[in-house]
Amino acid sequence: MAAAAAASESKVAQPEVLGGDGKKKVATEDAAKGELGEFDQAMIYWNAEVAIILEARLGQIDSGEVPDADKASNRVLHQTLDYARDFNNYRSKDAIQAARA
Repeated sequence: MAAAAAASESKVAQPEVLGGDGKKKVATEDAAKGELGEFDQAMIYWNAEVAIILEARLGQIDSGEVPDADKASNRVLHQTLDYARDFNNYRSKDAIQAARA
């Protein structure tokens, strides 16, 4: 039984992704080994930066610059902003820039 479980684990299908050349290839991702696949070069935002982005977006919605989102989306934006503010270690853009330097 254990041998069957081990054999089935080794046959887990890997997701396919398109490479830069347009050909399909198997994604090699293992976060435990630091292999992040397509997220390897992603920009990581701090909670303070997320709060600034969400405040700007909600300001655009409130001022009518962008079409009003549905109530569920707006509620999620507000909840996410509350979370980002709760765990925000930097209170100004200058403090964020100084920490990133």
